[in-house]
Amino acid sequence: MIKLIRTQLESRKSVLVGLASFVLISCGWGCNQATRLKPKTRPLRVPSDALWVGGADGGAYVRCTSDSARDVNPCSVWNDYTGDLIESGDYRLRKEGRAATEAELVISFPDFGGLIYLKNGLVLKRLPPR
Repeated sequence: MIKLIRTQLESRKSVLVGLASFVLISCGWGCNQATRLKPKTRPLRVPSDALWVGGADGGAYVRCTSDSARDVNPCSVWNDYTGDLIESGDYRLRKEGRAATEAELVISFPDFGGLIYLKNGLVLKRLPPR
């Protein structure tokens, strides 16, 4: 009976070690995925303070600041390979109608159609030109 229990425990231990190894390897691959997806070189036309955001389907360089005097977020979006300016203008939070604060201004991704999604669930919308 004791021999059977030891055999079962050893079997479960092997399964757990295997699962733990799989999880660690998967996390190592997933954690480095964004680094591998980012272009190796930044195009010359993209400012150094623009951040790359994206995923497996592509990405872009984005720079947004806060202009509290005008209550807007001036933003620009560049193609991550060519450096071409895709869109630029003043933005405000879509539902709130105000500029995002510096703390809220954590970019997730642009949609290349006038919206910039933030990591906290907020969305910036480009304002029409004046």
